[in-house]
Order: sequence, then C-alpha cells, then structure tokens
Amino acid sequence: MPVVMSRKREEAIAAGIHVNDIQHTMKRRTPSHNYCDKGTYMLTLVVDGRMPLFGTLKGNVRLPLSGTLKGDGRMPLSGPLKGDERMPLSGPLKGDELASSATADAPRVVLSPLGEAIRDKEIAKISAVYPMVEVWKLCIMPDHLHIIVRVKEKLPEGKHLGHVVSGFMTGCTRAWWALVEEGKMPPFGKPKGTEGSASPPGGSVSLSPASALVAGGSAPPLGASVPAGSPAGGASAAPRPSLFEKGYNDKILLRPGQLDNWKRYLDDNPRRLAIKRQCPDYFTIMQHITIGEWSCQMVGNRFLLTVPDRAAVIVHRADSDQEFAQKKARWLALGEMGGVLVSAAVATREKEVMREAMDRGYRLILLRENGFPPLYKPAGESFMACSEGRLLQISPWEYHMQRKTISREQCLILNRLAEEIAGENYDDLGG
Repeated sequence: MPVVMSRKREEAIAAGIHVNDIQHTMKRRTPSHNYCDKGTYMLTLVVDGRMPLFGTLKGNVRLPLSGTLKGDGRMPLSGPLKGDERMPLSGPLKGDELASSATADAPRVVLSPLGEAIRDKEIAKISAVYPMVEVWKLCIMPDHLHIIVRVKEKLPEGKHLGHVVSGFMTGCTRAWWALVEEGKMPPFGKPKGTEGSASPPGGSVSLSPASALVAGGSAPPLGASVPAGSPAGGASAAPRPSLFEKGYNDKILLRPGQLDNWKRYLDDNPRRLAIKRQCPDYFTIMQHITIGEWSCQMVGNRFLLTVPDRAAVIVHRADSDQEFAQKKARWLALGEMGGVLVSAAVATREKEVMREAMDRGYRLILLRENGFPPLYKPAGESFMACSEGRLLQISPWEYHMQRKTISREQCLILNRLAEEIAGENYDDLGG
C-alpha cells in the first residue's frame, strides 16, 4: 500500500513520517516546474567568494536612472508581450538588451576584461549551442550577473535548463583562466578589489567545497561537463578555481507585468548597489536584538526605535467606521509630526493606514511573520524608504521558505510586539 505524505510538515511529523531538516537556500529549483520545456527565467550567478571580478562600480548615486521604479512599481503590463519585451539577442548586446544607465555620471559598472568577454563572447554561445534558448537581457555587476532567458521550445533529449547554465558557467570560467594567463586579469587568489567590495582580508581567496577545482587546458563546448580535478586538455596539471559559486538562482515568469519588473530591476541594479554602499547600516541584517520578550531580526534604520513619538497601528474587528476614522486621523497626524507608526499591517484597515503613511513619506516600523534570508535587501519602494532612513523591518522569528498563511496566534504576537515597541524606550541602542 503506498504511503501518502501529509500536505504539511507538522502533519507528516505527527503521522510518524521521517522528515529531513529543511536546508534553506535561494538556489533550489521549483519541484513542480518542467525545466526541459518552454519557459522564461531570470537567472542569477554569483562569483565564488563574492570577488569583484566582473567590473567596478562608478558614478554618482544622486543622479536618477532611466526607468527607475516609481510609486510601488507594481504597474502590470496590459495585453500580451510585444516589441522589446520579446526581442531575442543576436550577437553582442546593445541598447535595451543591456542594463544601462541614463547618463555617463549615473551609477554604472565599468566592465573588466572578463566582464567584457562575458558580454561580447560567452553570452552569445548560449544560443549558438542551444538555438531554442534566447537571451533577452543581461546585467553584469561586479560580483554577480543576471540573465533573462527564454526557452522557446523543448530542450534536446536529456537536457534541462541546468545543463545550459552549467555550460555557460564553464565557458566563463575558461575565459577567466585565459585572461589570467594573458596577464589581463589578476592572478588567481589576488583579484583586484573595488570600492566597498566584500573581499576577504588580505586579498586571499578561500575556496569552498562548492568550488570545484579543475585542471587547465582547452575549453570544452558549452554544455560539456568538466570533472573536478581532471585534466581538460593536458596543458597544465595545476588546479584552477571555478569562477562561480556552485548552483544558481532562477525565477520563473508566471504573470503579466513580471517581465517588465525584472527589466526595470536590472536597469536599476547599479544605482541600488551604490545606495547600499553609501548606507550599509540600513541594509545589514541585525540579529538577536532583544525587544521585550522577543529576540528579533531587523533590517533598516534601528534608530527609529529611539524616536520619542511612536504609535502601534492596530485595528480591531469591533472598531466601527467612525472609530477607525478617528484612529487613522490620529496616526497620520503623528506621522506628519515626525513620529513613527508601528504595525504588522495584517488587517485590511491596518494596511490602508500604512499604505497612506508610506505614500506620504512617514517613518515606519513594519513587523514581519518571516525573518530575513542571507543577502536580503528590500524591494521597490521599501528599498528607497530604507535608503532614506524611514523604514525598519522587524521579525521575531527566523527566516523560512515555507508558503503559509499567518496564523491568528502569530497576528496576536505581532500586535503585542507593536505595542511593546510603541510603549518602551530604546535609547541605549549602539551606534
């Protein structure tokens, strides 16, 4: 008789079924999706050790970028995709196919020889080897890159998206090796740093087990595997590091407006990085911050906790329309005077208040059911609110990747946390 797994992890454990510990990672594939068939994806590949091998961030962070998100950035596309949204890349990237800035002084990435090789040569090899795969847009950042690709028909037998990405990563790694040998890139383990980069102390590279060490030699065709530690051409027996971290992140195009948002995000990436480097404290995950009885995670301006006037935005079901209108007026007046509004924004009318407060540029503390994954950064208007020091996000729970509806018990906990924050003083926060 087949074993039927419970839909929820808790139910499975209660039924006596062994459940492995969840390994949270942003590189897991979507189990229900067929990666051999048609689809549109945004891929993210990260340099091993986050070394800034692809280029250097330049420009003035105060200048706006063409196509920067306005408002909440949620305007959907109307009708089917058309024009530039479906234009495949042929040959070197140009125009809108590249994430580009509006002016010469706007934040931008000046590519290294390796970044140029990826842009001008390696990216074109994807469609050359897999004609059914079109590259729609490329964004190269100092230590990672984003690619929007369209698989317009089923991949060859036995192939899936992972084979396409693996082949591209191998080609980029080989290009890196060749540039190092030609003296156009720094020797392995001594990459040239950039301003604000997260380079390890002393400039040395600590290779993780995820970075396969492969021997030198001529590059295999895109899509060919390179066994770790095996000679690939006999030119050299010296081990060479892999360029990328093991694995990659993919996002699947599922709804209207998503592609348009992806493209704006890539265009805005250099500016966002410049802002993060200018205000690093506002984008650093703070762990184990004690607030009342809770040990919390936080992202944003922690000094909002020290602003004297704070109010918990909590709306009860029993509140009449008149009572809600009076509360809303008081809360918005407090925000107008520079006070801080604190809320989990779960109830519809709580969301209404916080939405209007955000639109008016008031100071907010937003409480979350979920914590923050590694390398988390706010999106859209929340990113700008963080950069301006008017937003703090707090969660009393660790990060998880489960899709679940917030429970009533959790709502009550967040309301208690909001009341705690609104009623206590936190003048002893460190600088």
